[in-house]
Amino acid sequence: MVWNADVQPGRAPDVWAMGGQVVISEVDGVTAFDAAGARSWTVPLDDPACTESGGELTCVYGEGAEAAIATLTTEGEISADRPFPGADVAHAIDDDLIVGGTASPDGLLWLGRYPADDRDGPLWQVDLEYPVDTGRWQGMTLSQGVATAFSGTDPHGWVSTAIAADAETGVQRHAVVRTAGGTSGFGGGDEVDERFQPMILPMTGPELTVPGYPDAVIAGSEIYTAAGGEPLLEMHGQPLATLGEDLIATIVDPNRWTPERPITRVERIEVRTGDPQWALPRESHVGCPCIVHEGLFVAIDTRLDRDADPPSSPLVPQALLGIDLDTGAHRWTLPIAAVPDGLAAGSDQVYVLSDGTLTAYTDT
Repeated sequence: MVWNADVQPGRAPDVWAMGGQVVISEVDGVTAFDAAGARSWTVPLDDPACTESGGELTCVYGEGAEAAIATLTTEGEISADRPFPGADVAHAIDDDLIVGGTASPDGLLWLGRYPADDRDGPLWQVDLEYPVDTGRWQGMTLSQGVATAFSGTDPHGWVSTAIAADAETGVQRHAVVRTAGGTSGFGGGDEVDERFQPMILPMTGPELTVPGYPDAVIAGSEIYTAAGGEPLLEMHGQPLATLGEDLIATIVDPNRWTPERPITRVERIEVRTGDPQWALPRESHVGCPCIVHEGLFVAIDTRLDRDADPPSSPLVPQALLGIDLDTGAHRWTLPIAAVPDGLAAGSDQVYVLSDGTLTAYTDT
């Protein structure tokens, strides 16, 4: 540990390494810390939920009719600010915004794409067909061409609800959200593209770029030539992160795995050939949330809890693992008791946000 700081988490606590500093969202704004743990700047915002894109944060703050969307730079300046009644969370894409929100007074949740400089209406919008009592959207991912808005998690780590759509066309997709050791999945309603049933996964790291297959996507435990295309690579395990032409996955050995002793390995795989570049054996299950940064891969190591309540959620976090991206060497282990609220990595530090404390560790 290098330093830690007490913080005030709001509805969507998270952390990002940006511009040589670490930035967090708190209940009363967005704050940056320098490498020594001193506060660099704070932008006052009412309980924001933020996403990162292109080195800037897109933050929804306020609620209901008072909600607005601000764009923050790494210097702590607001470069754009736009009233957006009903918004809960947003993500920048090209010159547009993908926004998830709640319609009042019926409480229906929606997801849409809006021009950043145009308030006349969405380019597309999809809605949940029924009201749900989960509060506001808490987060959003934009990965493999799919935008997904999701609510918070319950004490067992399960996401209450989510909605997803193709970021370009607005065609509704099955929604997938990462949870410790696995995923939570949700159907896409009557409008989902029934030609492609497998659920496209939100991935960490640089987007997939398979030579000869520019539209390749990861769905379930397989890679397809495109959404609705032919299978390209099948894995006996769970994909975790993409590295351009490669990916990282937890591979299960079905011949040796038992509930009492799960035999797995973390592999870096060349997607086009299916050849592993390295493998790290484990007697546990390694999953996400995870991060990729400058030769380092950080993931959550989980153990099987046979006495879990409910029994359907037996994987519990036991540590964060630091793995060398180039060699697969196990660099360090950091014991944890719960899934962190946020993870980030800078040039020589790893940041963990958990239970109102931001902690910086050296990557050694």
